[in-house]
Amino acid sequence: MTEDMKWEPLIPSLLGLYTSLNDDDEDIRTITANTVSCILKTALAPPAANERFVFWLNERCNSLPLFIWHILYRITGSPSIANYQNLQQTSLVPAREQFTLALVDDTALFAEEEDNLYIDEVRDICLWSKLVQVIPPKAFIQKEVIQDETNKKLRKYPNLSIMLEFAVWVVDAIGVLMAAKSPDGPLGWTSKPGTYEIVIRVLRCANVLLDYYSENSAALHSALPQEQEELHNKVQNVIDGLRMFRRQAAELDIHPQLIQELNQQKLLDQLSKSDSNKISLNWKNASPIGRSDIPKDEQPPLRQQ
Repeated sequence: MTEDMKWEPLIPSLLGLYTSLNDDDEDIRTITANTVSCILKTALAPPAANERFVFWLNERCNSLPLFIWHILYRITGSPSIANYQNLQQTSLVPAREQFTLALVDDTALFAEEEDNLYIDEVRDICLWSKLVQVIPPKAFIQKEVIQDETNKKLRKYPNLSIMLEFAVWVVDAIGVLMAAKSPDGPLGWTSKPGTYEIVIRVLRCANVLLDYYSENSAALHSALPQEQEELHNKVQNVIDGLRMFRRQAAELDIHPQLIQELNQQKLLDQLSKSDSNKISLNWKNASPIGRSDIPKDEQPPLRQQ
């Protein structure tokens, strides 16, 4: 058994600890932070334990399919799969469904309280997205057992199923962004916290995919050639979609924080940023109260294992 495999049975329990670190109840957060402090052998308050524990988990589990799937589920806004034993039964929730739910007007007489008022979804997306960059490329190349009809023997074929499913999700999500051509502004469609969160989610996932592929495409060469080509095509679709969205961002008066996230992608630099860097007077004069800003990435880069 390899060093990382011994952690696999513990992943559901360890992820449950992370969930408790973000619980609404302060007492639960404090008790969990004490538990995490014992594991990490250093005294930590809940906010600090939150980030330190994620990086501790990543150092031990970032080559395990269950943990990789959990990272992708976190950043794409899909339900947790911590307790799933069969990864083939899981799938990412399409961005279109998330947009549809976020854009529904709430006509209830009294506002319905969210399940968890403590957790900052945008910060959570940014935190977990940092982990993708240090996943070993070989972890994305899964060995699928297929029966060879020629000699009736079982053979293992390397495939990029995890990476491809993530790429398909990003391509579809960019398509949803492109279809949302309504003018925005301070009181526009991204003024709803849920919608703003999903747009950030889509742009961050796109950046994560493009950055990882640009740095590791050569290391993925051991996968099936047709899957390598499919992944390359999906990546190109994402680049083309982001370029088009950036062209229309200024015209739609998109929130400047969303444009900032969009402009972080180096692969789009062939296109002039002059238009997308424009911030309308509406945004300059608008009150920042009630808006979630993208947290700055102050954590030093994670080490590649």
